[in-house]
Amino acid sequence: MTTPSRRHLPRLSFAGRAAPRLETPGHTYQVLDLSPEGLRFRVAVDERPAVTIGDVLRATIHFPADRSVEIEGRVLWDSTAHLVYL
Repeated sequence: MTTPSRRHLPRLSFAGRAAPRLETPGHTYQVLDLSPEGLRFRVAVDERPAVTIGDVLRATIHFPADRSVEIEGRVLWDSTAHLVYL
């Protein structure tokens, strides 16, 4: 019997390959992974606290294949590893 995954939606991880960029008017972040319900991106130590829990971000995700998409979402989680979930 297999153990069910705790994730109910697929997640795209960009470890080891070209990652999309999340661009806001004041900052650019590296997207670590994304799913239909959100994304995870890295905030550099010297940019802290660029975003905080509860912030609404309006941004553009730029994919390596010269494609982009506008997004808007609320910051839901922030870890000590400088990763933020939207």
